[in-house]
Amino acid sequence: MFSEFTMALNSGYRRFTIAEKYREYSKEKIKMQMTPYKNPWTARSRSKENKRHSIRGRHEADRGRHEAERGRHEADRGRHEAELWNEDIRYMWFPMDPNSVSLG
Repeated sequence: MFSEFTMALNSGYRRFTIAEKYREYSKEKIKMQMTPYKNPWTARSRSKENKRHSIRGRHEADRGRHEAERGRHEADRGRHEAELWNEDIRYMWFPMDPNSVSLG
């Protein structure tokens, strides 16, 4: 049987211990934490994506960013105004003609 020392001398063989696995995991973790522009694995694809977006007009790009940042409160505001409008109509006086429909 071969000892670990002679196996280590064989070309391409290296004992993969738990400590080495942890080191590899740490490297991957650090690589994932890097910002996209500093990370060489994603920097190339990011630069292509940025070039694609720069072709669009300035107005289009601004509108897209605004829609992405829009919160839920802005969407609810329209519904709230509609409810107030309905309440206002409910308490208004309308002339009573034979052809008019009663709201109350």
